[in-house]
Amino acid sequence: MVFDAFSAAADLVAPRECAACGARGAELCPACTAEFRGTPTRVRLRADVPVSVFTCGRYGGAAENVVNAYKERGRIGLADDIGECAARLAWELIGRGELPEPADIPLALVPSPASRGSIRRRGFDHVARWCSVTAGILSAAAPPGSVVMGQLLAVSGRVRDAAGLSAGERAENLAGRIVPVREPRLRAAEEPARVWAGLREGRFHVVLVDDVVTTGATLAECCRALTAGGIAAGAGIALRAA
Repeated sequence: MVFDAFSAAADLVAPRECAACGARGAELCPACTAEFRGTPTRVRLRADVPVSVFTCGRYGGAAENVVNAYKERGRIGLADDIGECAARLAWELIGRGELPEPADIPLALVPSPASRGSIRRRGFDHVARWCSVTAGILSAAAPPGSVVMGQLLAVSGRVRDAAGLSAGERAENLAGRIVPVREPRLRAAEEPARVWAGLREGRFHVVLVDDVVTTGATLAECCRALTAGGIAAGAGIALRAA
């Protein structure tokens, strides 16, 4: 994309700075990387989300700076750091038994969909981009075909920016707006048609993926939309809870 080329050119002109603290030398310095990784935590949400949701901690500090730099300031190189953070979260949850071993039950990561307006404004689908990195990291350490990523959902119509909305307003804003797509985009080692059939037959443990959860309205709507498309969600993960 033109946006990617512009970002790469900018890195050549100006040295990289840590997105969280401003230190020179890397997209994210070691100290901020450690803070960003956080600790796996199960969160309770105000919305009626029918699956367990886990994050790496509370929103703020290094995490807030990283997410804002990536989403709003065009630091798309952070997708690797963010994706690696989410992969660590997933592996820790697997180790704790909160998610199944991919060798036993394959995992399907389903990113929360971005609206067409936000994709136009940013130039990329922010959650799907780093979720693809997460899927790649998990796949490299798991049996072939046991970890896939599927863009199964889309935002239909216009939605308001959720910033500043109450829990009720967030739910109303998204009600019926997240829908199953007709032609899912799958990142998988297997034939996409076989993966799609496996998803509909319940052979995958479906994990919804988001960056920041506040009330849980988005994840609740994602679960509803997946169910409408004949797929059951099994869990949700996010970088942080606000």
